[in-house]
Amino acid sequence: MALLELGTLKASEIKKKSLSPFFNIFTSPLKKETLKFLKKTFLKRKVFPALPLILKGGYPDPCLSKNKNYFNIWMENYFDTYINIDIRKLYPRLNILRFQRFISMLSELSGTIINRSQVGRALDLSEVTIKDYLDIANQTFLWRQIPIFSKSKKKSLVKKPKGILRDSGLIHYLLDIKTKEHFLRSPKSGHIFESFVIEELIKGLNSKILGRWTYSYYRTKNGSEIDFILEGDFGLLPIEIKFSSSVENRSLIALHEFIKVHSLPFGVVINNSQQVQILSEKVIQIPVSFI
Repeated sequence: MALLELGTLKASEIKKKSLSPFFNIFTSPLKKETLKFLKKTFLKRKVFPALPLILKGGYPDPCLSKNKNYFNIWMENYFDTYINIDIRKLYPRLNILRFQRFISMLSELSGTIINRSQVGRALDLSEVTIKDYLDIANQTFLWRQIPIFSKSKKKSLVKKPKGILRDSGLIHYLLDIKTKEHFLRSPKSGHIFESFVIEELIKGLNSKILGRWTYSYYRTKNGSEIDFILEGDFGLLPIEIKFSSSVENRSLIALHEFIKVHSLPFGVVINNSQQVQILSEKVIQIPVSFI
């Protein structure tokens, strides 16, 4: 028996488009020739603005409504229902007010490595309580915990999990980000973009692949990091996620090193660029709207 998770809408579903051919690469083992396939596949494809989709998220009612006021009304009702009905019913002994403050803080931490002791100090809660709260948020499908890549050949890894709030629209509601301009000015924009891309990738793979696959992230104690790593029968694919529209070579050092150490055919950069571009012999750039 398989467990099917019904998540929020994928961006392509909101745009009424078919699943991106990008996900076809996961149906067979990844190889160097896959780069040429991606370059050719997206040669004449036009990008669409992703920011409006990032701002609204994927909950069907608010993201499809044309009423500008409806988004905040729906999100307020949804969050109130989640906290005061769903959580209260599932965990009757839980301190609801403290948990609500904790979820609000998670909106600021989405896309980052979670230091439970620091979060505990900020909320005047024990590290054990923070761990319990994270488990509750994860088990109720509001939060997604992303484990550390466990097959690394390096020992000096950060052991703390990373996490994201699953819906970017909910993040914006909790952070009170209401406009494109506010989003672009926010110091959280890069992490929110990363959260959005990770969920888009997971939704796409869930739609395309029936077999088992896993995701993780990689970070060493000296700061070398890979934002997202996919692994399955197709092999191992490291992915860097950049909010910018262009990529500097120095920002790819960790990706190149990871590819070399693990003898991989290539890695991917997903960003706000306008076209697919081969950045180096083993790194390809994919615009966010192409996933």
